[in-house]
Amino acid sequence: MSREEPKTDYSEELLHKIQQYNSELEQRIQEHVDELREEVLIRKRSEQALRESQRRFQTLVEKIPEVIFQLDTAQRIRYLNGAWTSTTGIRSDEVIGEFLPDLFDGESRDQFRAALNDLTDGKRDSVGLECRFMRENGTEIWFDVYADVERGVDQKVTGVFGMAYNITRRKLAEDDMRRALTKEKELSRLRSQFVSMTSHEFRTPLASILTSSELLEHYSQRWSHEKNLLHLKRIQSSVKHIVRLMDDVLILGKSDVDRLNPEPVPVRLKELIRTLIDEYVESHEATQNVVFDDEMDCNETVLDDKLFRQIFGNIFSNALKYSLPDSTITVSLAGNCEMLRLSVNDDGIGIPTEDMNQLFEPFYRARNAGNVSGTGLGMSIVKRSVEAMGGTVHVSSEVGRGTRVHVILDLSDNNVKFKNA
Repeated sequence: MSREEPKTDYSEELLHKIQQYNSELEQRIQEHVDELREEVLIRKRSEQALRESQRRFQTLVEKIPEVIFQLDTAQRIRYLNGAWTSTTGIRSDEVIGEFLPDLFDGESRDQFRAALNDLTDGKRDSVGLECRFMRENGTEIWFDVYADVERGVDQKVTGVFGMAYNITRRKLAEDDMRRALTKEKELSRLRSQFVSMTSHEFRTPLASILTSSELLEHYSQRWSHEKNLLHLKRIQSSVKHIVRLMDDVLILGKSDVDRLNPEPVPVRLKELIRTLIDEYVESHEATQNVVFDDEMDCNETVLDDKLFRQIFGNIFSNALKYSLPDSTITVSLAGNCEMLRLSVNDDGIGIPTEDMNQLFEPFYRARNAGNVSGTGLGMSIVKRSVEAMGGTVHVSSEVGRGTRVHVILDLSDNNVKFKNA
């Protein structure tokens, strides 16, 4: 008899395998989920780190004192950091999309635009130049601008990136140095001219003093009183001439160092002018007919008498020196205690038109002055003294037909200054 085989339950085996596969699948899925969770966590951490890095970079860029800018290929602003606002007073977000060169002034605008064109056209990779920006209040800011090309992966130009350094202080320092150098050169020129002038102008009165004093030393006992007195007056006149020269030089020096400060005092101006007319007519041994036209309705005014002596003395002295003997010189005084108008008119040789622009420069003399003695300081002293007293001076002249010098002095503040002195 054959032995009968037991029947196999394939359904249970299949169910077991399915359960096994299902367990393995769940395990794999769980592993993938865990991997995904880890990947997501890593990505989130990376994104957070990136955002933190960007935040720190943005904060750093915004805190940098130099202006940082980014432009598109049309030179429009994509980005400007906070330094632009703090430097110019214009908010950065207000100019996004604007043409950056248009924010600068005049010649700087055109130069900046041309430089950026070279960058965006691919002619250059970087540029550097100085640009001027004008604030609304009229003050200027100077920037030292550096810009570089931005390129894509295909090396095509995609924009411009750059920085602008505020160099206003440096520019002001350079301007101060240039002005100081110019002033030093001018002072050197004036010193040279002063030496030349003094060697000539001081020689004549000193020679006169020496001659008259020697003559008095040897012959005063033999001469009459009148002749001795003549030589004494020559000595006195020469000394006064030297004193006036020194006063001119001192006033010019004070003006150059901004120390020409008026000291107003009460002055009987009409009497002072009459006294000065007599002094200068006598010292010049003048023969002109001097007319004093007095229309001033104030007997006593407040002004700096020393500066006024310089003003009137130099103007009137020129009228005597450059007008013909026996001609007429008219001195006109008008105004009141608040406003003074002084004019001196002569019929002399006049001033050439081409010399009028340099009339108030120190040591400058008109080309038709000829051999008439003079330092070239007179009108410069007049202008500086008048301006120090808050006034104006105007000169009109025609060659061969005389000269008119007109001075206006505003005396309205002098009473206050005198009371507070």
